[in-house]
Amino acid sequence: YPRSSKKNPTLPMKHIAFRIAALFSLVLFSFAIPGQAQTGVRWHVDSNRVQGGDGLGWPNAISSLDVALSEALPGDEVWVARGVYRPSVLQDPQDSRSAAFTVPLGVVLRGGFEGRETALGQRGENFSPTTLSGNLGDLRDSSDNAYHVVLSTGDTDVTYLASGLDGFSIRDGNADRGGYARGAGLRVSGGFLRIQNCTFEDNFSLLGGATYVTGANVRIKSTAWINNVTAGRGGGLSIQAARCQVVNAHFAGNTADRGGAIYAHSIESFVPGLEPPVSFVNVIISNNVANRGGGVFLQGSQWSGAGGASFSHCTISRNQAFEGGGGVFARTGIPIPAKCLIQNSIVWENYAPTSPDLAGRQVVAFSNISDGVWGGLGNMSTDPLFVDPGAGDFHLRNQSPCIDAGSNELVEADLADLDGDGIRFEAVPMDADGQRRLMDDRQVVDTGVGVGPIVDLGAYER
Repeated sequence: YPRSSKKNPTLPMKHIAFRIAALFSLVLFSFAIPGQAQTGVRWHVDSNRVQGGDGLGWPNAISSLDVALSEALPGDEVWVARGVYRPSVLQDPQDSRSAAFTVPLGVVLRGGFEGRETALGQRGENFSPTTLSGNLGDLRDSSDNAYHVVLSTGDTDVTYLASGLDGFSIRDGNADRGGYARGAGLRVSGGFLRIQNCTFEDNFSLLGGATYVTGANVRIKSTAWINNVTAGRGGGLSIQAARCQVVNAHFAGNTADRGGAIYAHSIESFVPGLEPPVSFVNVIISNNVANRGGGVFLQGSQWSGAGGASFSHCTISRNQAFEGGGGVFARTGIPIPAKCLIQNSIVWENYAPTSPDLAGRQVVAFSNISDGVWGGLGNMSTDPLFVDPGAGDFHLRNQSPCIDAGSNELVEADLADLDGDGIRFEAVPMDADGQRRLMDDRQVVDTGVGVGPIVDLGAYER
């Protein structure tokens, strides 16, 4: 293939043959179901290998992730062995801190490999993520860290060219300057990106948190945001004029001015019967801090596209706001107020001088809210009996009033395809632990609605 052979004159003929076959598969795939798995060349990266490998297998792995990304084309996968990788490709040739890993359109990056696997399933369930670090210079000084560790761009309408991040710890980004102020860990600007099995930790941004998404379609599952900080909005995740589904995730220890864990603005309107543009399912939001919206801040608007999000089977607890809305703050008092939908969830013991749990326009159903002011169908205000909330364990103890207390009719769709069966509009089959939803506890009287077994409230099924 001309592009690859020019960069690497010693590229073997078998690679060129693989590439021709991959491109033929991609042409066929272009007419397939959007989001379906793609077929192409598999690149292998291992920082412990010597330079000069062709990347077609682990024994000949490429030592540089940047080199593999420059070679990968739509339909390819890049498998990365465990270790620490730092970007070297500069966005601005005059600024060493502009180095970032760029996810190519339609390419899936997978980390956490030992360096022997030939099938994805061999990676195991408890693999250690591969680290992508923005700590470029002095490891004790963040002032020379990369502005963005990872960048992802693309055409949102070309959904069959979805890109992916799977199995990475993304950390130590420092988006502290001008045009580099958003998304220190990951900045997504357009395109269709899937994220899973990732952790965003110890990133700092002036605006936009560890992960900033704008003008894109993003699906995220089995991912955590831990100890990220922004001086502005959305310590963990900031969503602006984008679609975003987050499933089986955890936000803890994040800090912001607005929305310690999550911030959303300019979100398209919810249409009944269609998937919500921004949704959180089986998500734990705990111990985050902000001036407003300790857990979540949804921004209103003067003109159009106010912040909106739905939270189903979520646990929002022990977040703190210094002004108001310890759990969720949905801004009102402007022409188009923000709106929050909460169902089959627990919002418990968040802290703020006013509206400690929920502030603003909220639609709440079949949820347990500790401030006791939210009436409506199926709502309660009773100690959920968490196992050990001080230690971050929000599983339900025996005899919790949240067991079998939800609405089966409100069980969210499996938009992230948690069970991998390719069906996205069945009822979500798993809880935040990956255990089966809709399990009956015979020691508890059903207080929810639906044909049994009845779903529990919160992120975990008992």
